[in-house]
Amino acid sequence: MNENAAAEKLKEESLWLLKRYSGGIAETGCALNSLPDAPEEGLDPMTVTPEVLNIAEKMKKEAEQKLKTNFTTFTPLYYIKKGEIDYCIRVRVDNGKIDVCGQYCAGSVMRVKAKHVTEDDDQTFF
Repeated sequence: MNENAAAEKLKEESLWLLKRYSGGIAETGCALNSLPDAPEEGLDPMTVTPEVLNIAEKMKKEAEQKLKTNFTTFTPLYYIKKGEIDYCIRVRVDNGKIDVCGQYCAGSVMRVKAKHVTEDDDQTFF
């Protein structure tokens, strides 16, 4: 086997291994193509998605701690998003509504804040 043939065989075997163990990334040429869609970004309230429902549920415990209460009703209504990880979610709770703001990254929530709001309050980051 000459030098060019050996290099070509190594390249083919490497590509085969990459395709087999990359979860399809090698075929698409981009890791981003294999990631699930992130919730839309925007500062106008948007309808919650399954992903936002999941984020809200992860923020619930910290919101309860901040507001010193436990909610039996916790229904996300809509959300706003700034950048890739900053969320503010309007939630219907037992005694009205709250805004829960925080960061969501790699399946974890952090810097969660919560406050009671009225129907007339604009949804903003705080």
